[in-house]
Amino acid sequence: ITLTDEVRENTRYSWTIQKQQTTSAWVSDVFDQWRTSLDVNHRIYNRLGLHASLFYGEGEYTRVNVKDKFTGMNGRLDYEITPRIAAFLAHTYSNTSSDLSSREYARNITMLGVRGRF
Repeated sequence: ITLTDEVRENTRYSWTIQKQQTTSAWVSDVFDQWRTSLDVNHRIYNRLGLHASLFYGEGEYTRVNVKDKFTGMNGRLDYEITPRIAAFLAHTYSNTSSDLSSREYARNITMLGVRGRF
């Protein structure tokens, strides 16, 4: 479920709640999870855009009874070189806590790249 509001012509907010079950690549189990996120998209200039997001979620491996909580945020600047090509700079931080200590981690990812649309 996603609720979206375009506050101004160049600013859009979205709030999402997701519930899903995924299979695990590591064990023969299903990860039953939910996640909520708040997203902001803002056009700063004609070709320059900003995207920011915060998220929180919880999940459980149903057969082995391992519970995880995950939080994070990301931000991205996009610059449209042409209508179909954009350069971007993005950073993501995510943190997973678990009742199984070997599954806990924090991650920082920074990316710089070019994206094309076909």
